[in-house]
Amino acid sequence: MDLSKAKKLLDFNDNRVLYFWVAVILLIGIFERAGMLKYQGLYEPDGFYYYSIIMQTIANHYIRPALSIYSGFPWHNPIAESPGLEYITVIPYMLLHYFGVSALQIMRIMPIFFAILEIVTIYYLTKFIVNSRIAGLLAMLFLAVSSGNIARTAALVYRGDSFISLF
Repeated sequence: MDLSKAKKLLDFNDNRVLYFWVAVILLIGIFERAGMLKYQGLYEPDGFYYYSIIMQTIANHYIRPALSIYSGFPWHNPIAESPGLEYITVIPYMLLHYFGVSALQIMRIMPIFFAILEIVTIYYLTKFIVNSRIAGLLAMLFLAVSSGNIARTAALVYRGDSFISLF
């Protein structure tokens, strides 16, 4: 490889080079999180609990019920989770179910979507604080390969705190 071509790949003042590296880092982040998509269902029991709440919300005309019809006998248990988490899946479901997308499919992909948002957000946050494109790209890369963040935003991991690292 010619040395001038290598220098062009590292010229971060050129927007095309910047977009190339952003795309590479995003693909690394997606690859690191999408490994479990080959398996069925969800990874943790929390996801199945949220799935039951989401399905009850959809069946109740997109209004969250106060009681879980799937637990408790002879009386149903109240839904004790903070309200709002189920709408992270219900709102996309409202728009996409006409195309055959199920709530479970959305729940399986949603953590990866939040990971992409986090990776892009950290670039802009770092660029704003440090005023350096290279520092922004490094922050993106570190977040894309961070095992702690991957544990929270891997596919099939639908938890109450999956999206919290975005804030």
